[in-house]
Amino acid sequence: MNADIFPNVEWFQQASVVANESDAFRSLGTIDCRMGFRSGDNVVALTFESFSCTEVSVWEVDRLRELDFWIEMGPDRWKGFLAEMRKNTEVMHGHTLNSVDLSSEAGIIRYQDEVGRMKFFQYINSIEKFLELSLLSNSKNKVNPSGK
Repeated sequence: MNADIFPNVEWFQQASVVANESDAFRSLGTIDCRMGFRSGDNVVALTFESFSCTEVSVWEVDRLRELDFWIEMGPDRWKGFLAEMRKNTEVMHGHTLNSVDLSSEAGIIRYQDEVGRMKFFQYINSIEKFLELSLLSNSKNKVNPSGK
C-alpha cells in the first residue's frame, strides 16, 4: 500500500476517533458492516459495529470479496470528490456517494452480492457522515488525503 495516496489508514484512524465521539454520527443509528475504500492497489477496510468504527486496516485487493462492499475511485476522482466535499462542507449538499455512483459510467460502489448492495444503501447516510467527519478531523490535524 502506498501511504501517499488516498485512501490511507492514518486518515481513517483519525476519522474514526472523531466519528465514534460524534452525536451526529450516532444519531443516524447503528451501522454493522465491513466496508472498504479503494484507489488502485490501495485499500483501507473499516469495520463498523453498533455506533462505532471498531477497526481500520490495510486490506489486500485480492480480499475485497470478503468485504460487504467498497467504494472505488481513481486517485484523481478521490481528490475531486474530497475537494467538492470540502467546498460544500457537507457531503449532503448534492455531492453524495449515490450521485457520484450514478454519474459514473461503471459506478463507484462495488459488492459481491445483493446483501452487500443492500447494506450500502442501508448505511449510506452513516458512511457519508463518516466521510464528512473525516474531512473535519483530518483538516484539524493537518493530514491531507495524500497522507502528507
